[in-house]
Amino acid sequence: MAEGSFDALPDDMEVHVMMCFMRMAEMAPDVVAERLDPKLRRGVHLVTSGNANDWQNYGGRPLWFAPKPDSLLADELEDSVQSQLDYEIAAQADDGSWKAFWSYGDREHQLATAKVEWAGYLTLRNLLAFKVWGRM
Repeated sequence: MAEGSFDALPDDMEVHVMMCFMRMAEMAPDVVAERLDPKLRRGVHLVTSGNANDWQNYGGRPLWFAPKPDSLLADELEDSVQSQLDYEIAAQADDGSWKAFWSYGDREHQLATAKVEWAGYLTLRNLLAFKVWGRM
C-alpha cells in the first residue's frame, strides 16, 4: 500500500473495500493494524447498520466486521452484533437454513445452483456466529 493511500480513502468507503482492509488489519503486524484501526472504527459505522430494517436488503452487516468476539471491531459493534444475532435467529427458514438476502434480478432462474450454495454458506456462517457469540 503506497504511503497515504489508505488515509486518502473516505471513511465511508465501499463495504467490500472496508472488509478487505479489516481482514488485513487483523492479520498484519501491529504497526500496520494500529495505522488502520482509527479509520476502520470510524468507517464501520458508515457502512453497517444496527437497524434490522436495513438488513432486508444487501448491505454491510455487523457480523461481517465482527464474526467473533475477538474480532478487531467486535467491541465497536457489540450492540449491533447482538441485534443482528437476534434478527438472524428470527430469519431462519423453515428448513433450518438462511437464504440469500439479495436478488439476482432477471437472472434468478439461471442462478438456482448459486442460491443453494449461498444458503449453505450463510447457514454455516450463522451457526458459527451463534456458537462463538454464545447463542448455542
